[in-house]
Amino acid sequence: MSAAKRAMTESQPEPQAAARDAVLGTGVEGEPSAAQADSAGPAVTLGDTAPETDRRAAQANGAGPAVTVGDVADERNHGVDPRVAPEADVHGAEGDGVGEAAVARIAAQAAAARDAVPAPGAGAGVSDARAAGGRVPVLAADQLRRYFPVPRQLGKRGPVQQVHAVEDVSFDVAAGEILAVVGESGCGKSTVARMLAGLTEPTVGRVLVDGAELPARRTPEQQRVVQLVTQNPRAAFNRRRGIRHALHQPLRVHGLAAGAREREAAAVETVRRVGLSEEHLDRMPRDLSGGELARLVLARALLVGPRVLVLDEPTASLDASVKATVVNLLLRLRDELGLAIVVITHEIDIARRLADRAAVMYLGRVVELGPAAEVLHAPRHPYARMLLASVPRPDPTRTGPALAADMAADGAGEVPSAVTPPSGCAFHPRCPLATQVCAQEVPEERMLGGVRVMCHHAEDAGTETGAETAVETAVDGSVSGSAAAR
Repeated sequence: MSAAKRAMTESQPEPQAAARDAVLGTGVEGEPSAAQADSAGPAVTLGDTAPETDRRAAQANGAGPAVTVGDVADERNHGVDPRVAPEADVHGAEGDGVGEAAVARIAAQAAAARDAVPAPGAGAGVSDARAAGGRVPVLAADQLRRYFPVPRQLGKRGPVQQVHAVEDVSFDVAAGEILAVVGESGCGKSTVARMLAGLTEPTVGRVLVDGAELPARRTPEQQRVVQLVTQNPRAAFNRRRGIRHALHQPLRVHGLAAGAREREAAAVETVRRVGLSEEHLDRMPRDLSGGELARLVLARALLVGPRVLVLDEPTASLDASVKATVVNLLLRLRDELGLAIVVITHEIDIARRLADRAAVMYLGRVVELGPAAEVLHAPRHPYARMLLASVPRPDPTRTGPALAADMAADGAGEVPSAVTPPSGCAFHPRCPLATQVCAQEVPEERMLGGVRVMCHHAEDAGTETGAETAVETAVDGSVSGSAAAR
């Protein structure tokens, strides 16, 4: 070999060193690039150009949370990058206890991050005042309002109209408690859910957790406290990525696992917690049923250790047996993890089975709030009575008009526009008990036997719904029967 060829060979790095430097984002000399050194914002990863160690170092140096853009993991390896850890290290040995240790460590990191969130001095009064009855609220919504501007037509002048989607909504949820928010379509339930999760900024009002107000623009630590489970589980996953990638991604972004092995252990432990097996991690979203996807969406939310779960229509488009499985799973998670859960639903039978407390919404307002045993069985507000009477009765011998039509024969009609809501009580155009005062004054909240009601004539409203007993019996029978079959 000539001297020139030998010098050229010695000047080239080894293949292993070159591959390692490419993964670590360093040059031949092992120094970070100028863009990495000068970056003052969050560490952004395009594809897999930076390992977990660099992302954790960036967070430790105050560079902000690691944000992953694009494909973070190799799909051929089901979301686990072989450059981070070999396949044997990813899955671990059988029975080596890595799963429990990893899950415990991730839970401790999430809890420490939640405790580190600064609590402003204001905002504790709402939770303290409502905790007098022995309940310790975790989540509180304080006078939430949300208005959406209506696009003005071209050439039209005048004030901009607004949709009053949510109007003065207040409630709280304690640890180990499920609050069901029910109402007809368009009443503002999903908008409330988005405000709780920080996806929509309230026009007026606050969202508090443990007395600390959560700002509109939340830090990653604050985002982990309240997790939203969306309505359509099939649309919640990337169709080109496997389930393993979808469950690893939250741990990567939030830095809650030391490496691929801990991420895998935490994902396996969580899918088992929701009643699925490790084999589901190897599948694509298209290969799973609606019930399996619903449980996997819930598992992904649980991975970051939330204090509050907000579920928007968790049983929509599921058959009866799958609904029973999801309902029983939520009840078990409530008891095991002590979560505060808000369930947004229009299915009264599911709310009866799940909820400890219930809130009935109409045209953006909470018209009745209290224990589910009273609100969903013996409501006091005329609209709540009409809503419960609309639940079909499993009685083939009954004929004639629906109960809801019987109860509102004198005041039945369409829901008013949220752009120009009625004056006074929003329900008075449809209410059979409406008087002149209902059209002039917004009713104040009143406590009637532990139930908060917004109605001028709540004492005059009966407590018979006629449908709740039969519906509850049918739902309880189907849920218990499905659970026994499993």
